[in-house]
Amino acid sequence: MTGEKEKGTTVEKLWNLDDKQLKTPEHDKLICLLLNEEYMQKIILKEYPCMKVEEGDCWFIESEVPIKNEYNNFIIGYWDIILTYENKYNIHDDRSYSAKIFIEVKPKIDSFGSVLRQIKTYKEFYSKNDIKKYCMTVILFTPDTRFDKEFESQRIKVVHPIKEENTTSKKQEDAKSFI
Repeated sequence: MTGEKEKGTTVEKLWNLDDKQLKTPEHDKLICLLLNEEYMQKIILKEYPCMKVEEGDCWFIESEVPIKNEYNNFIIGYWDIILTYENKYNIHDDRSYSAKIFIEVKPKIDSFGSVLRQIKTYKEFYSKNDIKKYCMTVILFTPDTRFDKEFESQRIKVVHPIKEENTTSKKQEDAKSFI
């Protein structure tokens, strides 16, 4: 039939937010780096020392988390990584702290505007659904340094991969060769 829409179309495709870098080995290597808890702690503690994991704290890393429209559960897109942190203190204690760090991974930034629109769209939809109980931070994890100031002016923290000096695991050696 003519005029029929493809039923599997996502908002990413409709709004041209489709990320072609998702299917690259470079993207996979950066994701795998962040799924390594030891590496993730180094990255996060460098930027946010208050998130040091102590006994009783909760630190959980999720990958490829869908962002859904709350009205019809239509998938808007996927956060590459979400790090959830909660300290051991009771919620009524002044020392209680909960945070979610949303990380978008880009091996290369082909277009500042395109990446900015993608992150702002994701942030807008996710914040309506889940952010009520968390402090929300968005990080762009990329080796590309060209647009750092511009992203940070939009309240998007830019973090670059760090080189490991004493790597022992195969996974870390593979990631080091990428950086």
